[in-house]
Amino acid sequence: MNKEKIKKKIQENYDLLIEASSESGIHPAWIAGMAMKETAFYPEARAFNNNHLLARAKEYGEQDKIAELKKQNLHIGPHSNGKKTYSDHRRQDSYFERAFKIAPKAAIAATAWGTFQVMGRQLLKIYPDPQQAWSAYQSDPAGVSMKLLAKFVKAVGKRLVDPANKAVETGDMKYYLVTTDIYYGRPVKSYAKKVKAVAEIFKLAYPAHQVIQGKAPEPEKKPPSEYKERILFIGDSGTSYQESVLIKKFQTTDRAVKVMYSNGASSKWWYEVLFTASQTSSEGIPEKRKKRLQKQKDMATEITQYNPTSIRVVTLGGNDACRATNQEDFSNYVSKYVIKLANKVDEWGGPPPVGPSATITCGGQKYNYQEHREIVNKTYKWVLGRVGKKYYDAMESGVYGKVKGDTHHHKGKTYRSAAKLRKLEEIKNMILSIQSEILND
Repeated sequence: MNKEKIKKKIQENYDLLIEASSESGIHPAWIAGMAMKETAFYPEARAFNNNHLLARAKEYGEQDKIAELKKQNLHIGPHSNGKKTYSDHRRQDSYFERAFKIAPKAAIAATAWGTFQVMGRQLLKIYPDPQQAWSAYQSDPAGVSMKLLAKFVKAVGKRLVDPANKAVETGDMKYYLVTTDIYYGRPVKSYAKKVKAVAEIFKLAYPAHQVIQGKAPEPEKKPPSEYKERILFIGDSGTSYQESVLIKKFQTTDRAVKVMYSNGASSKWWYEVLFTASQTSSEGIPEKRKKRLQKQKDMATEITQYNPTSIRVVTLGGNDACRATNQEDFSNYVSKYVIKLANKVDEWGGPPPVGPSATITCGGQKYNYQEHREIVNKTYKWVLGRVGKKYYDAMESGVYGKVKGDTHHHKGKTYRSAAKLRKLEEIKNMILSIQSEILND
């Protein structure tokens, strides 16, 4: 669909978008993008998730209906993979209707409904009686679609509202990916791109439009100086995907939270921001370095104005992996930057794992990225212990768990299984040698 047709769709559904914005506290541009991607604003749309049906039958106390559902192959559908039956509403004797006659609650819960394709769990929260739910949707699909969106956003809260509004405000894909992860179930880049493209068309059509605050208003903001406690979280690209979570978890009426990160940031980068950037002259240095320095100076100024009572590293060290390819260089690097930075912060979150086949190019040569992250991780854990600070070992914590292939850890996916990463003897020996060099430095 071209831009003009999308613009026309937005204009036709403008009142709906404004109402949805008021109900949710989310900018209508983001809602427009999501609605366009899901159904092109079609309230009668229905997608039956065949693969969810049996699980929902167990969840809603309809276990005794499973045998009949299986007998009619309703859990498989038209595809061999047994996933979604798209456009189920267009079918005569649809999968949903057949399943509804047998296990009505499971059928509703396993279905994505209406304009915004919200799952049926939310519909059953609004209408606990499945017959009432089905009848309400049939009589007013647009109205029920709106109720479903409001119910979903209320259930998720600011974890969705904040990054969705940030996405529209900044146009930054990382925020669109965060919202895709929450709304769609995983961070799909192609999905996020389409949402963003439509949102940008909305912004061009209605440039002055702001979020209509409804049921999810922004908290009252006050200057940092008025907070007794001011936490500063810092880190690299991995930190960006945790920004909204950190704010939600730590922000209180007495505690301010600020999250700062830079893609590709190293320990040296943050050492310079916190210790040297504000005093460093830009005279006589290359243009590329000038831009880097200016960014560091701006961050240093922002931190000074914020005046944090506590500095905490979220994730840092992954971009130091190239240093770990040379033992002498890495030992000097740790002594010069890492130890001093460790003394400055209150706690440090180490680099999460990458996939076992991921590579990193250092000095024109490829290395195993995971192995060198392990060297960094174990060394920094030891350093933080030496200076008496907390260190969070993301590789051993089980937060990320097993990572396959060449997966980069921060693409929005959460790994929950226990981490069982290999411990190579040569890595252990190298770490011991590095520690010895640092102690004798």
